[in-house]
Order: sequence, then structure tokens, then C-alpha cells
Amino acid sequence: LKVSKEHKLLDLGCGAGKITEHLFHKTKAHVTGLDYANEAIKAAQKRNTHNKDIEFIVGNMDDLEFPTSSFDIILAIDTLYFASNMSNTIRAIRQCLRPRGKFAAFWSQICQENDSTQNLSPQTTDLAKALADNGFHYETIDQTQHEIKMWKRSIELMIQLKDDFEAEGHIGICLSRLREGKEHLKKYETRRMARYRYIAWQ
Repeated sequence: LKVSKEHKLLDLGCGAGKITEHLFHKTKAHVTGLDYANEAIKAAQKRNTHNKDIEFIVGNMDDLEFPTSSFDIILAIDTLYFASNMSNTIRAIRQCLRPRGKFAAFWSQICQENDSTQNLSPQTTDLAKALADNGFHYETIDQTQHEIKMWKRSIELMIQLKDDFEAEGHIGICLSRLREGKEHLKKYETRRMARYRYIAWQ
């Protein structure tokens, strides 16, 4: 995505706002971070009190209350899983985009044991269906191999740092991360999971 300082960007489901801040510093665009976690938003607001081009607001992706054509770019980085009705959320995203605006999302699709692996195709994921239902055109980039490498590296680091985590009283975090990594790798390596980056436009 080409982002300039003239653009308005929405980070949908920004959490603590660290990625939102990175996006601002990298692009100099006017950036808005939205999340339903009130305390996380308050902390992000406090860090950026004196910056008029980055703002954080409490909101719900199930009920986006922005005026029509508010943003040039909307991002959803692993957050759309939490939408109560993804098709409705995608419809609201479309309304919030300006003409020629773009929507970008990272999406991991999981195929259950009894499901067809055809559901892992980038054209048949839950997100792809919601985009098509709402008249979006889109292109995808397969991020699966990159994700596998990331989880393998994460597991290696947790094993290397296990004693340090234990010494600091945080062994639970280490074991949780190890367990999560192994579960993800198993799904990827048995072709029950795939990861994509979507770029969509009207």
C-alpha cells in the first residue's frame, strides 16, 4: 500500500496502539486507532497527547460510527475474527472508505478435521466470502511460509530463554507461547491452516 501524509488511515482493532504508532511514524498520515479495550486506548492516548495526527478512540467494529467516506485506508491486522457478523462489518468498512480507498487485512483460515481443505483457498476463506458479498475486488498474498518460519523461530527463542523466564517468575508465559507455537505449526504442517494478506478496493 502506498500511504502518504495526505491520507487518513484507520487501524481497526488496534489494541495497545503500538502498530498504530509505527504506522504514523512511518507514513506521517493522519492515523486513527480503534479498539473496544478502554484501558488500552487510554494508555495509547496518554502516550500521544501532543500529537494531533494520531488519535485513539474506544469503539466496536460491529458498530462503526464514522461518517461515510472517512478514510483512505483501513487496516485490520488479525482482528476481524472478533466481529459478530463479519459481512456487516465489511459493509461498514466499505461505507467508511473514500472513493479509491483500500482495505487491507491479515487473515488466518483454519480448516477443521472434517472440513474440506478447499476452504483454505484464498478465494474461499470467510473473509473472501464477506468481501465478495459486499462488492469488493481484492488481491491476496500468501503469507503461510512466512508464518511457519516465524513460529519456528518463536519456539526456538522460548526454548533458549526458558531458564530466564523461570528465573523472573514468568515461566507460564514461556510455556503458553511454546504451546501456542506448536499448535499452530501442527495445523500449518498438516495443511489445516493458511495465512493471507488481502488488499481490497471497491
